[in-house]
Amino acid sequence: MLRIIMLLAVAALGLVLGFFVGNRNRNYHDFVTRQHKLQDDHYDRIYGNG
Repeated sequence: MLRIIMLLAVAALGLVLGFFVGNRNRNYHDFVTRQHKLQDDHYDRIYGNG
């Protein structure tokens, strides 16, 4: 039981930290868009679609 609580606490902390890192520039949408563009560029580089 204690182990489950610990796992949930760690997961919640990870979500909060990730949210704050993403919100560092105070514009979450731009952050997400930039991440997706990076992933798309990476995919194109690997599979030669670009």
